[in-house]
Amino acid sequence: MRGDFGDPFAVTPRHDEPPAAPAEPSARDELSADAAAGDQLRSGTTADEGLILDMARRGPLSSNQVADLFRVEVPEARALLGRLVAQGRLDKIGQTKGTRYVLSGSGVDTPRPAEARPRASSPPTLSEESRAALLAVAAEDRLSNGVVRDRLGVDSAAANEILMSLVREGALIRQGRARGTSYVVPES
Repeated sequence: MRGDFGDPFAVTPRHDEPPAAPAEPSARDELSADAAAGDQLRSGTTADEGLILDMARRGPLSSNQVADLFRVEVPEARALLGRLVAQGRLDKIGQTKGTRYVLSGSGVDTPRPAEARPRASSPPTLSEESRAALLAVAAEDRLSNGVVRDRLGVDSAAANEILMSLVREGALIRQGRARGTSYVVPES
């Protein structure tokens, strides 16, 4: 028998503390209210898609923002955004990190497809003197993109083109990947 103690798990506020402030509405609550108040949802659009379209009206979206909003994994957010792109309701800008989604027809320029972009200029021409110097370095030690940049005063893309042209002609062999990539003279 408990007597007059009531629920032992009930939380009673302390009399010396002010009452807690009401929680501020989240972005999803605000968007839900906006969607419910207006006729933003087009026929055939789910509530989640409607929220995404409302977010896109406010500015470019990322898949991470959508994942955070719906508390789902990023691949699921990408799939939802992909459906809206396929329906022609959103435009996708970019292909990798930094990809953004905007409302179709919003005036934000979407990049041209890769095949329509102008190709980079032909690889920089390498003088016989510079070629011999690079091959001498590669014969003694490993050659890297950074070494080529320092020796020739070119940017990373030009250094990469030079190294790849030397690999194509068989003067160097590429070893490693990404930041660990180096180039050596093939053994005779």
